[in-house]
Amino acid sequence: ETTGYLFRNLLPLANAIQAAMICYLVLLSLLVSHGYTKALGDAQRYRVVIVGAGVSGFTAAATLLEHNVTDLVVLEAADRIGGRINTVQFGGVPIDKGAEFIHGEEDNRVYELVSPYNFLSSYQDLVGGDQCMLVNSSGARFNTSELMTIIENAMEQEMFSPDLAHFNGSLGDFFDPRLDELLRSQNLDPELSEALKYRIPQLGCVTLATDSLYDLGAWGTSNYKDCGGDQILKWKNGTEGYKKLFDIISKKFPNPSEELQVVNKTVLGKQVTRIERKEGEVEVTCADGSTYLADHVIVTVSLGVLKKHASDMFHPALPSDKTEAIKTLGFGCVGKVFLLFPKRWWPEDINAFTPL
Repeated sequence: ETTGYLFRNLLPLANAIQAAMICYLVLLSLLVSHGYTKALGDAQRYRVVIVGAGVSGFTAAATLLEHNVTDLVVLEAADRIGGRINTVQFGGVPIDKGAEFIHGEEDNRVYELVSPYNFLSSYQDLVGGDQCMLVNSSGARFNTSELMTIIENAMEQEMFSPDLAHFNGSLGDFFDPRLDELLRSQNLDPELSEALKYRIPQLGCVTLATDSLYDLGAWGTSNYKDCGGDQILKWKNGTEGYKKLFDIISKKFPNPSEELQVVNKTVLGKQVTRIERKEGEVEVTCADGSTYLADHVIVTVSLGVLKKHASDMFHPALPSDKTEAIKTLGFGCVGKVFLLFPKRWWPEDINAFTPL
């Protein structure tokens, strides 16, 4: 009798629990369909996880959102969006610590996105002709047009000669003898010739982002494809610098009401340490112990990160063709130093200095 009494009194409670569970499942289904964060145990579940919020990851997220794939998250290890695009304020103006120029106008996706808004100007317009001063450490000035002609011939005709593709050796091995011959033919002052012998390869190193031309293979360098058109386009004053590109990609510019909410989908400070493909899903683990489950994972980290972590990040391991590409591909670094002076001390008609 007591047992029957308890059963009769628990039955309404069981019905209530069942109804609550149905409501929970309906609510969970709605949350999933609208792309809200879902916690499954200790893991969060998304349709797509994007690793990296540089321009590649940001563009991937914007493209998916534009096509109504809203159930996604972007995981970024740093404390900011942008990757190698890093625009900061310095002396009251924006400067680009990372990417700065847009190289070429043909087959260049960045140029295609930006050019309709008249945000770009050629750096050549600022340094062409006599607007660039060539000086040595003693302050002596040189004939700009004469020396720039020699420098341009060396870079365009000798360093990147059609014969480069057939040379078996480094770019330095190919170029240095040709540079010596070019400088001898100019009958220059020996001290000036020696300065150019140092400076011209240095300009090549800056262009190619390498410490030494002897680190680059001649054949590989010859196969690098430049986008046609102006190679030194810069962002005009007042355009906010390279970071403006993210506003264009997300459609925040020109119409803020059409912005694709990539920023709101991005979680900063999430260093991904493990990506494991399991049956029917992929598990992404971060350094802080948090985990994410997804149907698809898009990895957009840099080559440097892949070189350091790919061997222990991906489970199962990446195919051999990809691991070999990560191992053999190289990358360089160009250092930039920004100086702020209290007033302009150089001539009004000079915009650039080239030290010799």
